[in-house]
This record gives sequence, C-alpha cells and structure tokens, in this order.
Amino acid sequence: MTRGPPPRKWFTDHQHEMDLASQLAKIRNEMEWQRLQVFRAYVGRRICLASPLLLDACRDSELDQVAWRARPSRMWPRRMTTHHTVRGWSTKGRTYRPVRVELAGAAGQAPVTVADQLVLLLTSRAAHMVLRLGSSVVRTHDDGGLLVIPGLLTSERCDELVGTALDSAFPHPLGQGWNYRLKSAKPDEPRRRTVCEFEVPPIEWRLPWARPWDVESF
Repeated sequence: MTRGPPPRKWFTDHQHEMDLASQLAKIRNEMEWQRLQVFRAYVGRRICLASPLLLDACRDSELDQVAWRARPSRMWPRRMTTHHTVRGWSTKGRTYRPVRVELAGAAGQAPVTVADQLVLLLTSRAAHMVLRLGSSVVRTHDDGGLLVIPGLLTSERCDELVGTALDSAFPHPLGQGWNYRLKSAKPDEPRRRTVCEFEVPPIEWRLPWARPWDVESF
C-alpha cells in the first residue's frame, strides 16, 4: 500500500518548531556576544597590572592571543577571577598534557625549550598565572606568589631557602634570572609537599583592547 504525502499541517508545525529553535539560538548568541562585551569592558578598565613572571612565561604575542580568546565563566561576575588556558591541556577532555614550547631566554641568553602547563588568571585588578612543571607549581598573586615543591624538605633546608632567589628552588629553565626572594618555606606534611612564599611586585600591563597606545576594536 502506497502512502501519500504527510499532511500539510505536519510540515507547518515542523517549520514553526525549526523557526522557534532558530530564533532562540539567535537570542542566545546575541546574549553571549553582549556578555562578552561587558566582560571585556570591565576587565579592560580594571586590569592594569600583571605579574612579571606571567609575562616571562609567555612567548611573544601568546598572552595577547589568549586574552582575545578569553570568555567569562558561567559564574562571572559572582566569581571575579577567571581561568584561561595558555598551554598544556589536551584537546581531548580536560586532561593535563605538558606542551613543549620555546621561550625567550634571559637577557643575553639563547631561547630555552620547556614542557609545562600554563593558565592565565584574570582577577579584579591584575593578570596572574598558575604554572605547573611536573608536580611543582608556581601561582602568583598581587603580593607575590607561592611555589609548591613536591616532597617534604627538612627544617634546615627550609631555613636555608629563606632569603634566596626564587630560581634557587624552582627547577625550570625559564626561572633562570628570576631574582625574586623567598620570604618563607614551610613543609606541608598532610600533603607531603613544601610551600614557599615569595615577593614579586606586579608591573604595569594592559589587556590588548585596553591599551591607549594600541587600541583595537573588539
């Protein structure tokens, strides 16, 4: 038995559903675009500082490229700090996968190749980072930052580290020349690690769309 064409009403209802879905998708896209503009305007006005360690850890233009790709999280602005991967996450899932990159060396030195994971943090006033090298972590904040070293150092070794340069405790080629001083070093026995605190004052820096000397449309 040969069936005839579906009733015209089926096509009409189906077309209405498709039109509705298209309209809702357009509204969502417009809202996301407007939200992005609000986010960029806000962080562009507020963020005028950055950790020098973050600037050292990025290749030329790498930080700007990540800033342009940055999007507000679902929790923003209730949670002001947003996280944006610079390098080191695999494209398949949120798994950690170090990425080898060549970075500019210290003044007068050849470039160095490193394998690490780097995340940009945009806070309410500054740009900071979380840099992971194996089990070691450097996290910066407005007063300086924290260096987490796997394993428990002895009390004597912790005392020896206080007052020394950050690069004396951080085994990273990029850290050579980081002449920032460790102000404390304490073992964290429950987590089997040592936490060092250092002082690094942030320096002037602006997001790419908020630079008065290099204004771009966004």
